Amino acid sequence: MLAQKADVSDEMKAAYPELTFFKHCLETRVFEKGEPMMIKRTPIWTTTALLLLACPCFADPDEKALDAYPDVYVMRLSERILQLKVRGPLGTNIVVVATEKGLVVIDTYTAPFIFEHVSRIVEQQFGRTDFAYVVNSHEDVDHAGGNGYFKDIALVGRESLFKALRSRHARRHEWEPWYRGRIQGWMRGRKEKVVGLEKASDEARGLLADIRFLEKVDQAFESGFPIMPEDPKGVISFTDSLRLELGDITIECHACEAGHTPSDILIYVTEEEFLFTGDAAQLYIQKDVNMGVWLKQLAQFSHPDKPVKMVLGGHDEKPSTKEELRNLHDYFTATWESVEKGHEQGLSLEQIKQRCSLEGELARFRSVFNVENLADIHEYNIELVVKRLNQ
Repeated sequence: MLAQKADVSDEMKAAYPELTFFKHCLETRVFEKGEPMMIKRTPIWTTTALLLLACPCFADPDEKALDAYPDVYVMRLSERILQLKVRGPLGTNIVVVATEKGLVVIDTYTAPFIFEHVSRIVEQQFGRTDFAYVVNSHEDVDHAGGNGYFKDIALVGRESLFKALRSRHARRHEWEPWYRGRIQGWMRGRKEKVVGLEKASDEARGLLADIRFLEKVDQAFESGFPIMPEDPKGVISFTDSLRLELGDITIECHACEAGHTPSDILIYVTEEEFLFTGDAAQLYIQKDVNMGVWLKQLAQFSHPDKPVKMVLGGHDEKPSTKEELRNLHDYFTATWESVEKGHEQGLSLEQIKQRCSLEGELARFRSVFNVENLADIHEYNIELVVKRLNQ
């Protein structure tokens, strides 16, 4: 079911930007009719790469059948990097990096309970659970909501991240009802859809597994949980960049002006040549982007001389390549320059759309991205660039 547009005050829009623009690779903008456009990526999990880890058993036989539909999908990206993709409409990635100085967790999903399961997976994969650092790619609830699970660890992020998390904790009575309403809406939509399906079908069981998991998320909010660890070992904040020297591994954190949130960062694991982009490198332009700076930041990691083997976004099913990151950089650069040229010539919005369409000047990008609704996404990007140029 498509999530419905929420009525959010101007104050809440400013305090919690994710409430009005649910920013991840599954959803982009809200159309006038009130339904968000969905970006549907072609499924690319392979059965050989995917470990289906069973969920807790239930007494009902139909519930037991759902054990083949895990709460967390696991992919071992390298000897030292583990990708854990949480099921459901959010589909957030958690990444764990094994270093000589402890395990580093990148992003923590929506609520702490998920780490009761993740910890078992990590122990199975690495034979250890010595979590030492949590790095948040940005402040959104679906990426930092599980921080409160950890104790005696160091939290890492931009200065703006911790300001946002403290504010969210103090004002949770304002945003939680909206967030829970969204979760409950997803459950209702799936329940309605299941009614018309064969109960033993893969689609029905997948939806039932989603419902079961979303009920856990909703119950976590009902019970309450800390947004921040009660007694963290330390808080490591930075403005522009930071290097964590962890023995055999170096992790670089770079502030990113993608405009998704004020706390966006890019996370680079040097020895593994692995880049985690969070929600800062998606196919749609963010409304608050600093385009010139952001494009330079993308260019830094997509440059031929930069050793990057794997690029993983906050909701991607599997890592992409530096070439794909470069395609993204080139697409946004070409779109911005083409729209800017039309704007300077005094063309109307419709004239700019026609000139800069994927059938016109930017036709070379039509076959680059394996995404449905690409034309709609591109049109949205043009509209946003024009809006920024008019400011």
